[in-house]
Amino acid sequence: MWHDHRVHWMSPKRPAPIDTMGTVVAWKVPFSVDGVATTMTGTLFLREKANVLWWTIGLLALLCAVVLSVRRRKEFFVLTFLMSIVGVVVGAMQYAGLPDGARITPLILMFSSGAAIVAAISIFMQRRSKSSQHVAVSLNAGAGATLVVCAWLCADQVRAAYVPGIDQEWLVRMLIPALLGIGFVATIDGVTRIMRGSTD
Repeated sequence: MWHDHRVHWMSPKRPAPIDTMGTVVAWKVPFSVDGVATTMTGTLFLREKANVLWWTIGLLALLCAVVLSVRRRKEFFVLTFLMSIVGVVVGAMQYAGLPDGARITPLILMFSSGAAIVAAISIFMQRRSKSSQHVAVSLNAGAGATLVVCAWLCADQVRAAYVPGIDQEWLVRMLIPALLGIGFVATIDGVTRIMRGSTD
């Protein structure tokens, strides 16, 4: 909606902060709105990328999902559903946190919503009858694959210096690896069980 080169760093060289907060420059941009002269002010800060250790959350989620998929099938399906719901909530927070003209495509919200619907149907099918178990396993695998695609498309937000639209950046940094870990297990679990002809 609005862009001015004076408010961000244009040099290919790394900026040198002038204080411990990472301040690079305080900027002012004079302009006119409907014929009224005004000035927009702001501060440019240097932020480092987030720690790569956020991805260990994905490993923990993966291990938890593996244990549940082997020992407690009903809870495993519920885990896929609950993780999708968390994605819906965080994705909605992120989308609502940006002004109308600056909103990014709500990938987390869209993919998590789709996964939640499919996972809910898989839980319903799992509890119906023995003959519907293969459908439940297939649906849970589909929900898992949707979470994996979501995590893959949003992976850059885990290490980015800034996560758009949300002040609680740790939510997104925890969510995306967890979606990847749980989604990966749900997908592999479903595919291997269908190929073996086993849904127990």
